[in-house]
Amino acid sequence: MDLLSDILGAARLRGRFYFPVCATGDWAVRVPEEPGAFRFHVLRRGTCWIGVGSEPAWTRLAEGDLAIVPHGAAQVLADACDRPALELDAALRDAGFSGSGDVRLGAPGGGGADLLCGACMVERGGGHPLFQTLPPLLILSDRDLGPWIAQAFERLAQDARSARAGFRAIADRLFEILLAEAFRAVLARGGNEVGFLGAMAHPNIGRALRAMHETPDRDWTLELLAGEAGLSRSRFAELFRQLAGHAPLQYLARWRLEQARGLLLETRLGVAEIAHRVGYESLPAFTRSFKRHFGTGPGTLRREALAIADAVAGKPSPNPLQQAGERLDVSRSHVRGPEPRSGSSGRGEGAVVKASKV
Repeated sequence: MDLLSDILGAARLRGRFYFPVCATGDWAVRVPEEPGAFRFHVLRRGTCWIGVGSEPAWTRLAEGDLAIVPHGAAQVLADACDRPALELDAALRDAGFSGSGDVRLGAPGGGGADLLCGACMVERGGGHPLFQTLPPLLILSDRDLGPWIAQAFERLAQDARSARAGFRAIADRLFEILLAEAFRAVLARGGNEVGFLGAMAHPNIGRALRAMHETPDRDWTLELLAGEAGLSRSRFAELFRQLAGHAPLQYLARWRLEQARGLLLETRLGVAEIAHRVGYESLPAFTRSFKRHFGTGPGTLRREALAIADAVAGKPSPNPLQQAGERLDVSRSHVRGPEPRSGSSGRGEGAVVKASKV
């Protein structure tokens, strides 16, 4: 079982290329908050500093580094930590940026930095602890990511400057790939104690997670999961919560509901069949749990999904888009003890994580 592919496959990612940046002399720009965005800054050449949050702890970026800012937090990029920052809108206006080509910051002078900036929006499944437990700033080097990433972004920078046909669509997809590559790089280093990635990389907890994902409909108990992990029940429960951020059965219940939502949106299976597939014997229990987690019932979500599909296909349907709003894509985080088939249920600013360059 490939856990990372399973989790990312259940999510809906949408990459977004912003622009190349060419900064020289004295410069600093403040990038505003954008909820739901994972911001990327690829430092192709030179050096610069990045600070995240209202009172940032500054981190120096070296050539080839990738800085990821999860959770849509505001950030400042600058040539020096004490430089007064210009708001992004003002910086783009002063640079005369029209939507294509480089954004030029600062004034002619020594030093400088060339960056590629973009984001990846997690439009569905963003409540998964893989995304929620990331630190405020994650930095990976070109050695972590491999040479093909640097080559791909070098080509992207050239295409952006020439406005080559299709470059933006390719760039958007590349930022989606970049998020997955960043997760793979952290896993390759043993999780590096990066939230849920640490749980995935842990030899015992990882086995239990793979078992849950392989057979989510199994009548799992804490004892069975601890057996998969090769740990005592108490040690397993403690370590799982520490690494994954949830009790084992709570995580399982949330994952079952995420799987159910995907089946409701992407298949024509009946609601009762979906409930059974994700581990519920009782349709009313499934419906209660689903509504508690997502704020809408499974039948309502299915009807809205079908209305949108009909609207896209050009078929008439009552209020095809109005009622759906954004609830099909936005992950709800308010969850209180969903009820799996087994009848059991589990009931500020952080540190920068920088991968080693060894």
